[in-house]
Amino acid sequence: MRLSPRQEQILELVAQGYSDKEIARRLNMSVRTVGTHLSRLYARYQVHSRSAVIAMWIRSGR
Repeated sequence: MRLSPRQEQILELVAQGYSDKEIARRLNMSVRTVGTHLSRLYARYQVHSRSAVIAMWIRSGR
């Protein structure tokens, strides 16, 4: 299951503990866009939390 480079960037920053607002600032996008990316990642991995999406991402081989 391949992720886009942007999804990878977002997951890296989530794993480092950054908030949506901090991620948006670092990647020059809106907080809403970060939330949309995360919602799609939650659906893709069938999870409901930041920690769960990171765990599934790591288990899938990053």
